[in-house]
Formats: sequence, C-alpha cells, structure tokens
Amino acid sequence: MTSVQLVLVRPETATNVGSVARAMRNAGLAELTLVAPGDWRRIDAWRSAWRAHEVLESAREVTNLGEALRGAAYVAALSGRPAEGPALDVREMAAEVAALPAGATAALVFGPETSGLAGDELDACGRQVHIPSHPAQPSLNLAQAVMVTCYEVFRAQQAAMAPPPAPVLATHEQKEEVLARLRAGLGLRGPRGARALLAWRRLLHRVDLAPRELRLLDHLARRLREDAGEAATEPPVPARPAPPAPNPADAFEDVRDEDAGFSLPALKWRELLFTGALVERDGLFERDPARPMPPFRRSELFPAGARFRAARRGARVLVAPVSAR
Repeated sequence: MTSVQLVLVRPETATNVGSVARAMRNAGLAELTLVAPGDWRRIDAWRSAWRAHEVLESAREVTNLGEALRGAAYVAALSGRPAEGPALDVREMAAEVAALPAGATAALVFGPETSGLAGDELDACGRQVHIPSHPAQPSLNLAQAVMVTCYEVFRAQQAAMAPPPAPVLATHEQKEEVLARLRAGLGLRGPRGARALLAWRRLLHRVDLAPRELRLLDHLARRLREDAGEAATEPPVPARPAPPAPNPADAFEDVRDEDAGFSLPALKWRELLFTGALVERDGLFERDPARPMPPFRRSELFPAGARFRAARRGARVLVAPVSAR
C-alpha cells in the first residue's frame, strides 16, 4: 500500500496539531511531519489527540518544506486559493494516491491556519487540491480539512484493496417457502387463490431479492398466518450480553500511593514527557518549571529540584523519589 504522510507547514495552534493526529488515526495514517511548528508540544495538543498519541510522539520536525518532501513520489498541496492552473478535487486526488504503486510515498501538504500556503510553497508541491464547500463559508479549519482529506484517501485505498463483495441473492427454494406462507396467511384457496398466488410467484421470481429483503416478506407472511389463527412461532430474540464489569485497577485511574512512591497511568506519564513537564537526565527525571504541568487530582507531585526514578508496571508507571538537590 502507498505510504501517506501529512505535512503541516508552520501550524499555529497546538490544539490543531493534536486534532490532526486524531483525524489521521481515524484513517489509519501515522506519518506526520511538521515544518517549523514552533512550540507545539503542549497539553492541549496531547489532550486533543485522543487515542492518537503515538502519532504525536513519532512526529517528525523539519525546518523547511523541501526537507519534508524529500523521498515523496507524489506531492499535493491542499489550498482554498484560486489555482493558476488546473486544480484537483480532493476525491480525485485520493483516487490518484490509491493508484500509486506499493512502496511509494505521497505527501499531502497543509498550510498555516490563518494564511495558508505561500505561492512558492504551492509551486513546490506541483499539484493543488481543493475541498469543495459552500460559497457562503468556503474556509475550513485545518483539522477539518485534514479530516476530509484523510477520509477520502482512506475510502479510496479501501476500494482499491478489494473489489466489492458479490451480492448474495435469495434462492428459488427460499422464495417458494415464503410463497407457501403467504398463501396460508392470505387465505388463497381454490382457483381464484391459485391465480392470486401465481401473481405473487411471478413477482417474487422476477426480482432479485437479498436474503434480508426476503425475510421482510417472510415476517409479513408469518404475521398474516397468526392473524388467520394458524400459529407460527417467531424465533426467540437472542439476549444481549451484559456489559463487562468495570475493572477496579483501571489504567486511567489517577495518582495511586505505592510503597516506593506513587504510580501514574502510563498515558499520563507519556503526556508529562511529551509536553516537557518532565525531562530525563542521566536516567532520572526532573521537573522543568518552565513548562506547564498537566492537571492531576493531587498537586505538587514533582517539586522543583527533586529527582525521580520511573519503572513501567503494566498499564501504570511507578515513580520513586531519589534525592533533592
């Protein structure tokens, strides 16, 4: 399958970067490149990237667009500006990406939120892609534009991977079984009933019916038989399984006191490292007071000057104080 990377040029808000990561994960994409992003490793980026934190953690930072596009066989710029030449519809672009040979890399480039890509950046990409929208509000938020683009690429790749399954049709025997129940339910007896049944038979055998559609008619026939006094038992509705009981050792539980110190959910620990609230030096971790601390139910977990040792324990991280400077 084609490798698809999203390139954000000078993104202005950390929240949008996190939302872009989430949209990418929805479409099964994981390669994110940031061109001159500024201070984006912030709490709001982490929180808006729900269940897509791996995309943020593996994001690549570069200083210019040329470096971001290195190795890409297909480059397309998403822009709402009028194109000087022909512009692709986003769905046409997705079809081209899906048709690329396996192993090729496609780079989809998005500009800053307020200004979009500059003219020389559009020229460097070669292809310009437009997302149709209502003329009364043609502008899309960055994360919204990425979501539409990722969705179209995902659908195009899925369609290219496997042809649609052949339709399953009801058989002649299944139709005859339904006709027998219809005859009983409608009380079709004698010559007139035979003629009426013949009309039903011609109708059912002339059209292609999916099994689900035939079951609708079968249900109607059974209800008619019941109303006519001929009992026909419906199959019992299977009971829905009960939802699983909550796990008392939920990995998202906040701070928990331990014998050697305290423990945190592994995801919260990753958030601390991502935002730079904790920094690693010589295998130990220290609080960086210049970076904001993600909210916890207990404050002052990591006082300035204190050093900590951390060890993974399943879905949690055990944190133990070492010494104070």
